[in-house]
Amino acid sequence: TSPSVTYGNNGFFLKYQDTSAFGDDSSGNTNDFTMSGTITQTKDTPDDNFCTINPLSAGAINGAGTPLTNGNTRIADGDTNWRTSLGTIGDDQGKYYWEVKIDGSQTNWWLGILDARQVVKGEYKLTTKSRGYGVTSNGDKGNNNSEVSWATATIAQNDIVSIAVDMDNGKIYFGHNGTWLESGDPTSGSTGTGSAYDITTGCCYLPAFTVYDTNSILAANMGNGYFGTTAVSSAGTNASGIGTFEYDVPTGYTAVSTLGLME
Repeated sequence: TSPSVTYGNNGFFLKYQDTSAFGDDSSGNTNDFTMSGTITQTKDTPDDNFCTINPLSAGAINGAGTPLTNGNTRIADGDTNWRTSLGTIGDDQGKYYWEVKIDGSQTNWWLGILDARQVVKGEYKLTTKSRGYGVTSNGDKGNNNSEVSWATATIAQNDIVSIAVDMDNGKIYFGHNGTWLESGDPTSGSTGTGSAYDITTGCCYLPAFTVYDTNSILAANMGNGYFGTTAVSSAGTNASGIGTFEYDVPTGYTAVSTLGLME
């Protein structure tokens, strides 16, 4: 919008707008585009690119692989093997929040983080790694090839898991449908109230998704405001202003995005 641009008679300028005005020409020429079919708006822009699931990560390239859809935000397994895929953006400092909807009927999945230096090709759970930290459908937590009972939870199809990672204080928290498990408080800093694990600091952690079979389906909302093609029902508060989420983003946390890395 600055400096001034002359678009000519046939020029047009399509900018970020609400879906109700999607395709409107902002150049002044009224060369509007007309929507055809169903359009799902993404909030990815050149100055803020949200994390997605990396199609080159281990789960996606080994064997039957993990099919990715909806702009690489929705993942399912292609057979009955444990497969882990990673996010495209990671960091070793800061505080980050994202959400994952359980889209499939299968309960064989794990959600969490994995140190980028421990990513390998092959069939494995994120929890088998010494710097892989996760939670699963019955509230068990896992790390370093050990899975133990932790929270009282039954995370079923259509439920939403919240993940908050405090890399500055070395803590990870998990929530279920808007409530932090084990009375977790992601804003408790070094106290780590209700955190699932003390994570090793100084490592570049990536969002991690482990699935097992074709009915193990996960839809991530890393800030775009959608789980697959389903928009959040009522956006929570977000002091950082980066991303749209179903539930309130803890104070001091932000989305895993290029702009979020600068917070």
